Amino acid sequence: MARIADREGTKRLEDYFERIGKVLGRRERREAFAIYAAGLLGDCERKSVEPIAAQACSEPEACRALTERLLNFVGESPWDTLWSSALCGSLWD
Repeated sequence: MARIADREGTKRLEDYFERIGKVLGRRERREAFAIYAAGLLGDCERKSVEPIAAQACSEPEACRALTERLLNFVGESPWDTLWSSALCGSLWD
C-alpha cells in the first residue's frame, strides 16, 4: 500500500535530509545518500543496493559504477563519526 505524505510530513522529511546532508559533508556522500534514501523510500521491491542502483540508472553501463558508489557509501562511510556529529548537532530534534 502506497503512503502519501501530507505537506507537513514532506517538509519534515526535506528538513531531515537537509540536516543529514550537512553532516555528510562531501558532495559524493550527499549524492549517494540521496539516491540510497530515495531507493529505500521508493517503490522498489527489493531494498538493497543493486536494485536501488538499477532503478536510479538511466544507462545500463553506468549501473555497475553506481552500485559500487552506493556499496562504498553504505559500507565504508565513517558512520560512528557521522552519527555522533548528527546527534551532537541536534539532527534528531
